[in-house]
This record gives sequence, C-alpha cells and structure tokens, in this order.
Amino acid sequence: MSTKICNPWTSFNEALHAYEEALKSHHYSQSSVTFHMSVLTKIYNDVSNESHSYSLPKAEQWLSKQMERVSSGRIVRHTYECMRIVISRFDHFYREGTLVIKRRNERRKNLPDCFYSIHQEFLHTLPQNLAPGTLSLHNTNSRRFFEYLANRSITDLRSVDNETVRNYFIEAAVQHKRSMEKVLQALKLLFPFLYKKGYENFGYDFSIIKPGYKRKQMLPCFTYDDVKSILSLIDRSTTIGRRDYAIILIAVFTGLRITDITDLRLTDVDWRKREITVKQKKTKNELCLPFNIETGNALADYILNGRPPSAEEYIFLNNVPPFTKIIGDGVGYHILKRCYGHNDELSAKYSDKTFHSFRRSLASWLSAEQTPLPLISEILGHAVLSAAKPYLSYDAYRMAMCCLGLDDIPVLKEELI
Repeated sequence: MSTKICNPWTSFNEALHAYEEALKSHHYSQSSVTFHMSVLTKIYNDVSNESHSYSLPKAEQWLSKQMERVSSGRIVRHTYECMRIVISRFDHFYREGTLVIKRRNERRKNLPDCFYSIHQEFLHTLPQNLAPGTLSLHNTNSRRFFEYLANRSITDLRSVDNETVRNYFIEAAVQHKRSMEKVLQALKLLFPFLYKKGYENFGYDFSIIKPGYKRKQMLPCFTYDDVKSILSLIDRSTTIGRRDYAIILIAVFTGLRITDITDLRLTDVDWRKREITVKQKKTKNELCLPFNIETGNALADYILNGRPPSAEEYIFLNNVPPFTKIIGDGVGYHILKRCYGHNDELSAKYSDKTFHSFRRSLASWLSAEQTPLPLISEILGHAVLSAAKPYLSYDAYRMAMCCLGLDDIPVLKEELI
C-alpha cells in the first residue's frame, strides 16, 4: 500500500515534515511516529554538519555507528533493526515520493555481492507459471546454498568441489528432515543453470540423488464438539474476538485456507446470494462458495462493529495502526493460541492440531456424510482429484469396514481359542 506525495523535495527538512505527515495519514501510533522522526532527525543533524543534502550512503554511515553501539551494549539489536527499517522506508520515500508499508514479517534477503547478481539471474529463469509458494521455496533454498558458501569464505563458484556440495547435502539433510525433497528440487534447477553459465563443476546427475522416503503423517482434524468448544472461548465483545470468530467460522464452513481468508476483499462477499468468491493463492483457481447464516452474521458483526476504519479493500485488518491487511502466514497459529490460552485442558488436547485442521475437518465431515469424492475436491478447490483422497481415511466408520476378520485364519494352539 502506498500514498503518492509531491516530489522532489527542496530540502531534507521538507522531506522530513512530509514523511511525518504520511506516517500520520496511515494511522501510525504516536510512539511509532516519534521513533521514526527521532532517528531521522539525528541523521539530519549529522548530515547538516557536512551539507544540507541527503544521501543513502550518509544514512548508512550513521547506521554503521549504531552497530558499534550494539557491539558495546549501549543499545540492543532490536533497536538497531528498527533504525535500519526506518532508513530503508524513508530512503524510498525520499527518492520516489511514496510511503510503502512493508509487512512485519519481511526479512532481509541480501547475499554477498559475489553471489547476489547470479542468484537474481537464476530467479528470473524460473517458470513464472509456478505457484507463488513454489517460487518462494526455490528462492529460499537456492539462496541458502549461496549463504552456505559465503559462510565458508567461498566467493568463487569455480572453487566449489564435490566435497563442498556433499557436505552441504549432509548439513541440509539434518536441518530439513521433512523438506529435503524441496531443497533438492531447487538445486535441480540451480545447478544446471550454473553449468550452462560455464561453471562445469556443477554438472551433477541428480537422477542418483534422491531423498529418503517421506512418511505421510495422518494429521488430525476437529469434531463438531471440538469446534464448539473453541468458538465458546472467543471473547466476541472485543474487536480481535469478532475478527477471530469470523475467520474460524469461514474456515469451518467453507474449508478455505488461511491465506485465502486473509486475502478476502469486501467486494468478494455477495450478501444477497450468501456467497464468497475468491481466487485461491495456491492453485490460482477461482472458487465460489456459499456461507451459512451464522458465518454471515459473524462476518457482518466484524465489518460493522470490529473492523478498524480504513480505506483498505481487504476485510480482515490488523488491530493496531497502520490498519493494513493481516498476513496469512502465522495468523491461524496465533488465533488458536489466543483461544487455547484461556483453557489449559483444550491446549493440551489440541496441541497436535493446526488451523489447517479446520479444512481437513470439513472434508472429513463431508466424507462421513457419504459426499462423493469429486464434490469434496471441488468444494476444497483442489487442482486435481487425487489431492482429496487422503481425506477419505478420516472416515472412521468406513475405514472400520475395511478391516479383515479373524474367522478364516487357522489357529494352531488351543490356548488361543
């Protein structure tokens, strides 16, 4: 989200005042505005001693002095990171005239100069029809390989030998016991790319490199009574309670993933038809799902009585300024954590269940009601029918019918009869 401000600035001081007004217009708390202006004012005073012009190198030079304060224990690392974010945000504002609100969970993804360019070039070769989550995984796993090399003072890809790659596989296998297959998928794309770039030492045959067999865990789901117990713990007199209550009901009765729920816009809800239309982030398929009266009432209660005043198009917003869209990753975990925090017994009982269990619950309930598998797959928005097959195993009654009896098994010892 961004707000266009008049640019260029006639002075650093003018930009500071405009930046302060932009922060306030985005509903930043007074303490946040004060912190931003405090950091920038200190930079401004240092810059003013040399010249009245601002530049990022000068700001970064000031920031390097703050790292010395971290090393000496005069300030904590968290304060330094906040200062770095302020400088990054203001620098974009100073150059572009726009205030860009970045998400809280964004982290630095910088590589050493020796690897940064070639990593970016590799990312541009990835098929753009891949799901955003897959692209993100390839980005992360390929970057980790370069970080591994940099941490061992390897700056030339031509000096990478078989022993280095082998040691990386061994270390990665320990750190990524359940996702080594994803690591190899990224390297199967990265190494051929490097080979074509002239690094002949990366001509590996991945056909003989395979991760160990991954056991598929049967993840648990909720019962109807479980869901009622969880909903009863939510304090609907608070804005956060209204938001959590509506999100859980949508998850329970539509089976939407948490990332798709947080992506819902106000225009995605057809109140007359009682339908929600959403384009799934994972499959890119569009879904149109009905919602019941209880879910509609909870959603309307949040929008009318709990949603902060904001021009945002998204339904579910952060409860503190700036009132921007909540991020899907981690939202479900924190919602359940708030619920379980009020009841130690339920916290222990549902310790193995995640927010995605609501989606599995809907599928298991539909299966128990003898709903055809293609229909379950359609409701959940699966790209292929086979994706819904695991949900059939949650139907305990039908699974029991598959058990074999002991009548036709001969018993040789009378003591067992």
